[in-house]
Amino acid sequence: MSFLDDQIQRLRAEFPTAKLTPQTNGSTLVTITDFPLRQGLWNKPSTTLYFIAPVGYPMARPDCFWTEPDLRMASGAPPQNTGQQTPPFDSQPKLWFSWHPSSWSANRDDLLTYTRLINERLKRTE
Repeated sequence: MSFLDDQIQRLRAEFPTAKLTPQTNGSTLVTITDFPLRQGLWNKPSTTLYFIAPVGYPMARPDCFWTEPDLRMASGAPPQNTGQQTPPFDSQPKLWFSWHPSSWSANRDDLLTYTRLINERLKRTE
């Protein structure tokens, strides 16, 4: 079993729809469909979540993430620090979150850690 295969199994234990897609540049796209969102905070109950495990992962940490392009706050406003962007893994625009973990340890953190950090970000309004 490869390093990422082990990590995707851990991730799927908490987020069963998670999948990995190798990219031509050597990175790996992580996609989680039906990612649950906090009720009353967002305009829908779930979204598709995307992030990249970069070349050099886990020494190189994941950075930023994307969701479906129509994700908005319940008020209809766009979330802070976001923008419409065509990501490197798709020709269709997505909602890009300029969000960066404050710390990362290749010895401690993994795909599940990063997904949990994203989940914490999506529980806040800022």
